[in-house]
Amino acid sequence: MFGIKAKKAKNRRAAAQPVRRRAATDDSSSSSSALFRRNRTLTGSLISSVPSPNEQSASLQSPRVQTHNLKRKRRSIRLALLSALALIAALSWLLVQIIVVPKVQIVGTDDNNTLAQAATRDYTAAIQDYLSDNPLERLTININPRNLNRIIQNRFPEVASVSPPAKVSLWTATFAVNLRSPVVYWQSGNTKAYVDNAGIVFDRNVLGGSVIAVEDQTGISADAGNSVISSRFLQFIGKAVGYFKENNLIVTKIALPADTTRQLLISLNGVGCTIKMTVDRPAAGQVEDAIRAVSYLSGKGIAAKYVDVRVSRRAFYR
Repeated sequence: MFGIKAKKAKNRRAAAQPVRRRAATDDSSSSSSALFRRNRTLTGSLISSVPSPNEQSASLQSPRVQTHNLKRKRRSIRLALLSALALIAALSWLLVQIIVVPKVQIVGTDDNNTLAQAATRDYTAAIQDYLSDNPLERLTININPRNLNRIIQNRFPEVASVSPPAKVSLWTATFAVNLRSPVVYWQSGNTKAYVDNAGIVFDRNVLGGSVIAVEDQTGISADAGNSVISSRFLQFIGKAVGYFKENNLIVTKIALPADTTRQLLISLNGVGCTIKMTVDRPAAGQVEDAIRAVSYLSGKGIAAKYVDVRVSRRAFYR
């Protein structure tokens, strides 16, 4: 009896409680529930015309703010892409500028010249040694032309200049080498010493061509390893020939007179007299005095055997 009453009372309590319904969940309600949570402060606005403070990082974002954020992300991606492309282009340019294998082209020579071929190998090795000693200058933009010319000319005095390299292919660059053109030479035994119109003395004539020989009339014999004429004398001869050429006078013969090694006799094309000069005076002054003397004698119709310009501002003739 008591059991039947307890069961009825339990049924009445269950009937009195409301029936809870299971909430239907879908994609739209899940996103909304993520924003609308209990004890959470919502910021921002869903209406584009209603601005709110700190709306870029607010929980609620209007279509206008979402568009701005999308533009900002696109701009960042575009900037990163351009930066990567610029970096790749810079690295590629640096790789192209690197000189690994230098090549040499001697100006004024042909490929069949045996002496030029040997000189090309020597100059190539010298440039490679220079680049090995200065690794940063393997980039063509870093090459110091003045330093390169100084190093190469110290090893090979016949080199007038080395032009900056021109890239022809990857890892390879061609250096143009300009050589000195000799105007006279002096031979002592088996050794020849050449000199150009700037007075630079060297011992290898790669360009070839006709060169005036210094005729030795001193009668002094040179010992092995020694020369009657000095480098200073050769420099003087080269400058004198160069100064005469600048005044349209061509030197045809140079001789060292007997019993002296400090004077020389110069014969000019179209001039009947010989010019006597000395190494103790600058070549430019003596050439200027000689030109004035020759012009004076030609104007007066005097046929002289020689003109002596060894004394400053004086010219003697006979």
